[in-house]
Amino acid sequence: MSRPTAAVVASLALALSLGCSPRKPVAPTGGGGGGDTTGVGGGGGGGGGGDVTPLAPVSRIAELLPPRTMLMMEVASPNRIAEIIGRDALVKQFPTHYAKLAGELVENLGSDLLDPARIKDIGVDVDGRMGMAVVSLEPLTMAFFVRLSDPARFRQFTFDAIRRNKGDVVAVPMAGAEVLRVKDERSAIVLRGPFAALVVQDRDAKGDIALDVAGADPHASLANDREFRKATGALGSPDWLTYLDAAAIWAQVGDERETPAETGNWARDELAAAKQRGESPQRLAELEAQAKQVDLDNARWARRRAAERTLRERMFTGVGKAAWSVSAKPTGLVAEGRIEYADEALFALLFRNRAGESSLPKALSGRPMWLMNGTVDVAQALDFADLWLQSEGASMAEVSAELVKAGGIDLAAELRPLLSGSYSFAVTLDGKFDTRPGHEADAIGLAVDVELADASKADALLERVGKMITAENGKHKGSKPELTMRKGKDGWLLSVPKLRPLHVGVFGHHLVIATDAGLGKRLQSGAAGDAKGKGSASALAAASIVGSAFGGLLDFELVGLTMLGRPFSSGPVEIESPEDAKVPKSKAYKARAAEVEKARKRVDAVQAERFQREMDAIGKVVSPWGSLAGSVVEEGDSMVVRGGLFVRGRNGVAGALLESLEALQVATDDNRNDDRMAPAFDELNAAEQRAREQRQRDVEAWRKKHGGGSGSGAVVPVPPQ
Repeated sequence: MSRPTAAVVASLALALSLGCSPRKPVAPTGGGGGGDTTGVGGGGGGGGGGDVTPLAPVSRIAELLPPRTMLMMEVASPNRIAEIIGRDALVKQFPTHYAKLAGELVENLGSDLLDPARIKDIGVDVDGRMGMAVVSLEPLTMAFFVRLSDPARFRQFTFDAIRRNKGDVVAVPMAGAEVLRVKDERSAIVLRGPFAALVVQDRDAKGDIALDVAGADPHASLANDREFRKATGALGSPDWLTYLDAAAIWAQVGDERETPAETGNWARDELAAAKQRGESPQRLAELEAQAKQVDLDNARWARRRAAERTLRERMFTGVGKAAWSVSAKPTGLVAEGRIEYADEALFALLFRNRAGESSLPKALSGRPMWLMNGTVDVAQALDFADLWLQSEGASMAEVSAELVKAGGIDLAAELRPLLSGSYSFAVTLDGKFDTRPGHEADAIGLAVDVELADASKADALLERVGKMITAENGKHKGSKPELTMRKGKDGWLLSVPKLRPLHVGVFGHHLVIATDAGLGKRLQSGAAGDAKGKGSASALAAASIVGSAFGGLLDFELVGLTMLGRPFSSGPVEIESPEDAKVPKSKAYKARAAEVEKARKRVDAVQAERFQREMDAIGKVVSPWGSLAGSVVEEGDSMVVRGGLFVRGRNGVAGALLESLEALQVATDDNRNDDRMAPAFDELNAAEQRAREQRQRDVEAWRKKHGGGSGSGAVVPVPPQ
């Protein structure tokens, strides 16, 4: 950890003048108690007599937070976190890396806070829960909590750590609590009961979060708030508990107060000036046309911005409190949560619980990499799609008009009655991913299942779409169309760029679009595919809970496949001038060009091999983490989420983390030890330079012989054809 990073943890702020008296129920201790900055005074708040209002005991982090708190996260103890991540195994496997991190912590804070044994030495309860909270975002007000086993020892550690970082501590003793401040900073440490809290507050924030925490009344705290208890009451004490007030956050960060920016029209301004100057009618007509176009463009952008604002508002309107829990298990992380929605909320209007189970997960073949399935209100879904299209500068009406024009298909009138609202979508890996250019999609499968309310009308509409595309392609004979559809034995065969052919057809009450030719028949008959055996059966089950409104699965290897871009081609970038290009290429230049081509092929081979190795490495890094999967069920005024992280292999998160870091270290060492790339590029650069020099000599000799000056353009060593 760098010194600036350590300072964030260790530095504390002076947010209140020392002469200010705290608000009730906290009362300052009676006279004669000032000056002690090294020990804890009697009663936990300094010495002196005088009547004080005692603070109620606290036993939970939420009892120290105000009800207006927007976000609270509570995690398991240091010992439990160390167990979940397999700390001891990591230290044993990566001793050098750990020693470096631990050394920086000791240098900056005086203790290795990555070691539960050392954490215990500074007075922290290694079996007590920890947490953080955000009380306000604008201005930022937040706090970080730990439970203490020895408050006096932790207090001494705090003083030592602050002074180690050149801080000047001032202790503000209170009745049963103490606030430790650092001059010229905006943070403070609060000691209250069995807890210590690092509080952070922007300078322009109202009030004093340190005093709020120090003097919190647990009966009027977040812990006793009805909405908080309703949201978190059934979640117990998991390894990770989160509470979120989405409505409060949206009220602070939402853009409903955004003032639309004024847009000008330079052409109209220029038109007015041109009229004053008495310019020609032709020029005035030109400016008038430009002014009208700018007005149209401004109006279009204004509509897009308005649609974007409406879309964001609809995404968050009516969202209430949310809470979820996560617990570590041998299979990974198990999660459960609840999000409240008002009747007008988008998700309450959009989603519907499915009457039965989704058909696609059972019928799917290949290893599921990305899966979504659910049921929506069709009218709401199409209205939402229209709003999204408007935010992109289009609209459902425009799409419908184009379809009507192209083939007489009325989207609004004909599509809505066909749909039941249930759908499924999947991307699969059907073999080993091929990194060769043009082969990336060879092993990528696609499956779409749209459940129908009227299969016969859907089949007739599909027939019309196929004929429409065929007819449109027939208008452009001699050019290869981007999209083609041709009739097959069991439906249509759809060809699109960079994808395997797609089989499209109506099977029973399913409209199917898939690379798997047999998927439609399996969906119709209820037969099973092999996805369950190739992927995580538990993750697939979690993504397709019976009666859910939405389910999803994402395999981290799919993320890994998209992380690396293909290396740039080593092809030539310089271009000859038209005059130089007319000069015949000499035998000597062609020999040099052949050397360039040979060097380029070597570079491309090294790059391709390295790219394949990096793809394999990133796969090994992300593969242990398995899949995220879960389902959402509507229950009353809430959406209940159940699922988790389903890791591969044994030992849960600890095993996945160790395996992933080991793979990352191997990949890093392989790249560091690969010394072929630089020599290959050096050889290519040298060959290109020799070819350029030879080509320049050829050009100058030819011009000298045939007249004219020397070549003026840059030359490129183009290999002979």
